[in-house]
Amino acid sequence: MEKYRTLFVLGVVLGLSLVSAGQSQSLSSSSSDPFKLTAGSSFSASGSADTRRNASASIASTRSSVFEAEEIIRKNYGGGRTPSYETMTGSAISGALASLDPHSRFYGRAAWRELLDEEQSGYVGIGVSISTFEVGDTRETYVISTFAGSPAAKAGLRYGDRLVSTDGARIAGLTASEVREVLRGVENSSLILTVERAATLHTERFSLRRSRIEQPTVRDSYIIEDSVGYIDLSEGFSFTTYTEFDSALRKLKRLGATSLVLDLRGNPGGIVEQAVKVAERFLPAGTLILSQQGRTRQDDREWRSANRTPETMPVVLLVDRDTASASEIVAGALQDNDRALVVGEKTFGKGLVQSVISTPGQTGITLTAARYLTPSGRSIQRDYTSISRYEYFGGRTPADAIDRPYVEVKTNAGRRMVGGDGIHPDIESQSAIFSDIERRLSAPVFLFVRELLNARIDGATPSVNRPVGRRLTRADLDIRAAVDAFGRFVEGRIAVPNASRKQLEEAIVREVARGSFPSPTADQLAVDLDPQIKKALGSVADAKRLLALASADAR
Repeated sequence: MEKYRTLFVLGVVLGLSLVSAGQSQSLSSSSSDPFKLTAGSSFSASGSADTRRNASASIASTRSSVFEAEEIIRKNYGGGRTPSYETMTGSAISGALASLDPHSRFYGRAAWRELLDEEQSGYVGIGVSISTFEVGDTRETYVISTFAGSPAAKAGLRYGDRLVSTDGARIAGLTASEVREVLRGVENSSLILTVERAATLHTERFSLRRSRIEQPTVRDSYIIEDSVGYIDLSEGFSFTTYTEFDSALRKLKRLGATSLVLDLRGNPGGIVEQAVKVAERFLPAGTLILSQQGRTRQDDREWRSANRTPETMPVVLLVDRDTASASEIVAGALQDNDRALVVGEKTFGKGLVQSVISTPGQTGITLTAARYLTPSGRSIQRDYTSISRYEYFGGRTPADAIDRPYVEVKTNAGRRMVGGDGIHPDIESQSAIFSDIERRLSAPVFLFVRELLNARIDGATPSVNRPVGRRLTRADLDIRAAVDAFGRFVEGRIAVPNASRKQLEEAIVREVARGSFPSPTADQLAVDLDPQIKKALGSVADAKRLLALASADAR
């Protein structure tokens, strides 16, 4: 109990000190930050001896007041369950941090464990990817894939298996995040999982032991077209990212790649030093990659390349509205130095440095310590001071900032760049819009393909070719008979939207791929359906011209 009382005092004192310093902002939503936060400069106490003595006296005085307030709350609160010290701790610190900016936040035990796991490229669980679907009036959870070598894979769990219960507690009705929380836990802890097998529809019980599941940040790499290599770096930046990236790039070069599409779409950020190393791979020694502007000059910092043999292949960077933080560092560094052509959508605009601080009770906080600047001096951070937290994380830019760059610069090649609102692409390309019809098709198509791949749909088994030495393409899957059978399967039993045959074909072929191949391989099919990847491939020639122009300027 004492550790939570101490932490509660920390939260209140932090809140009082921030408000007294006049640093509070009006942020109206308490929604959590969906982005992984980066480890920046370390947190330290500073100031004169008198300042520290006054702070100590303030903490002692506040401690006494808070303890008294806690007891009053616990003894007199009548609105429901008596709040715990842990609950009050989280609320106090969350409120204090929310008054600063959207990215300073408090992590409870589960969230803190997840943050630390992500930095290590993994988590503790059974190694299963799941999805939830509405089946009748109930939400059900199904296995989509398993990770190689994981407890789930060793137990033989397969695509389409339905999760019934964990340790006797029913899963039906839970959200995907709630199920993930149940499946994860302490390393080597045991779990009894009851499953309805997709192949037989019989129920089986599995005794599993949770283990550490490696989750690479480089999801896949392959020759996407002719001599164009493709690297999917969408899972953030962990301590192993550069090693993964280096291995993928070397493999592509052995396969004959002479240019590269680097996909950063959906990448939420992570470890700054790893992002710097990825950018450094393409930038010659001495080139500025990133600068940090802190509270004082002592907090200011620069990162420059030390690479004397940089990679010389043309690069196209794919970004979208969910490309954030450390991934924006890579995009800004390569764009400012005319080293890559950026294709896609304007990025999220998260350029604040967070110190990651452990607190009692296996909890932690992330506290903004500085701002990032691209090599040309552009701030990545989007304005958050005049909109709500909900609007900010929804990607909205304040109305008075639209079409008004905070800074405008030119690269060495003369290209115009703007700052203060994420990274703007050189070539705009909108992502495929997941229509309402496609969303409503997801459940019936999954249930149909679950039956289809287990030979319970007569005369409709798809033809699946397993490619060797190349990526999966649309031509590898023949689903014509399956499309015709879908109507018969859903008639009178599942409500489906009035979709066109093309929409239905694309939905079924994607689901057949998910059920027939491991996740990274199945995702290769998206190349044939993704307008942004098509735009990136069409921009490789422009990237070559940009590289030639930049090389001429350097001489």
